Amino acid sequence: MPKNIGEAIKWYRKSVAQGYAGAYCGLGDLYESDDCVARDYVQAYKWFNLATASVSAPELRDHAVTRCKQLAPKIAEEIAEAGRLANAWNQSHLIFNQ
Repeated sequence: MPKNIGEAIKWYRKSVAQGYAGAYCGLGDLYESDDCVARDYVQAYKWFNLATASVSAPELRDHAVTRCKQLAPKIAEEIAEAGRLANAWNQSHLIFNQ
């Protein structure tokens, strides 16, 4: 992975931890694409799923909901893992416990 993509992921994660709504979808888009990182539909679904519950901007939430619906059939057997990863992120970053 080129260093700049690693840096982008690092900053997106920091932005998510600080509550920046667009960062959830940004991470989902990065993981869904194979242009920047190794495609990882489980990680993409995790970030889009987190966005559906954490983002108040309608256009971002709609994007996240749409992406979750489109990714779900691709990872039907791995959806539970994506949910577990999302719950672990929430627990460790206290997104819903503020």
